[in-house]
Amino acid sequence: MPSLSVGLVAVLAASALSETPTLDGITMAGSDTIYASVRDLSKAMHWTLQYEPIEKKVILEGIEVKPEWMLRLPDGRTFVAPELLDVPGLQARRDEDSRLLLSWGAIRCVVVAGEKRVEINLTRQELIAYQGDLELIRTPISSGRRGYRTPTGTFTAGPAKHRMHYSTLYENSPMPYSIQVSGNIFLHGYHSVPRYPASHGCIRVPLKGWNPAKWLFDWTDVGTEIRIYYEDD
Repeated sequence: MPSLSVGLVAVLAASALSETPTLDGITMAGSDTIYASVRDLSKAMHWTLQYEPIEKKVILEGIEVKPEWMLRLPDGRTFVAPELLDVPGLQARRDEDSRLLLSWGAIRCVVVAGEKRVEINLTRQELIAYQGDLELIRTPISSGRRGYRTPTGTFTAGPAKHRMHYSTLYENSPMPYSIQVSGNIFLHGYHSVPRYPASHGCIRVPLKGWNPAKWLFDWTDVGTEIRIYYEDD
C-alpha cells in the first residue's frame, strides 16, 4: 500500500508539472532579467490586468507596474519582469536551466527565455529578430549592391559590437549601432535604407522612426545566430 501511495503522488506531481503553463521570455543584451508578455502572464497567473492608456500605466492584480519593470516592443506589445513585481504572495526563483519559476498560492507558471536569432532575407530585403518562438521585430534593410554582395550563410554576432564604429575602408564613415557579422561585414544603422541592395556589403538598418538599429543593438548578444539567405537558397 505505501508503494501505491508513493506512485500516486508521483503521478499527480507529474500531471501538475505538465499542466503548468510555459511562457516565452525576452532578455536584452548583457542582462539576465527575463521579461514575459503582460497579457500572457496575467492569464497564466489568473491576475487582473488593467491599462490606463492616457498615463500609459499597467496595473496587475491591483499593483501599478513601474516603468523600469517593463519592456515595450515597437509594435506596442508590453512585457514585464516578473521577478521585480511586488504582487503580494508572488514567489520567483530560477532553476538549474535558468528558467524562471513563478508561484502564487497554488498557481504555477514557468517563463523561458529561448535562443536568440536574426533572420535576414536578402530577397525581400527584410530582417526579423526572434527569441525562442517569439517574433520581436521586423524591419526593412539594405544589403550589398552589385559588386559588393553581402555574404550568405549562418554566422554569430561579434566579437565586435560598438554603439559607434567608424569604417576603416570607407573614409571613416560612421556606423552607429554596429554588430559584426563576419570580417568587415556589419549590421549597422544608416540614414538611408532603400528597399533594394545599396551598401558596400554591410546590412543597413534604419535609424528613423522607432530606430530599429538601436533596438537590435540593445537586444543582440555577442554570439547571437545571424542567418543571411536568399529565398531560393
